[in-house]
Amino acid sequence: MSRLLHNVRVPLLFVSAANDPIAPATILDTRAFAGAREEAPILLAVTAEGGHSMTWHVTRLEPP
Repeated sequence: MSRLLHNVRVPLLFVSAANDPIAPATILDTRAFAGAREEAPILLAVTAEGGHSMTWHVTRLEPP
């Protein structure tokens, strides 16, 4: 992926989750995001939770 980031021409936000069991943030090479350019900034945001979920949790919004 890092070899393609230099082709980005618009601002780009990558969002990843540290607890993602399929594609955890730890597999990303953060050095690829270090060369952000003013004309097309590239930002990596990593949240603690929010990865791929294999189950849906029941919420109060669902009917009983």
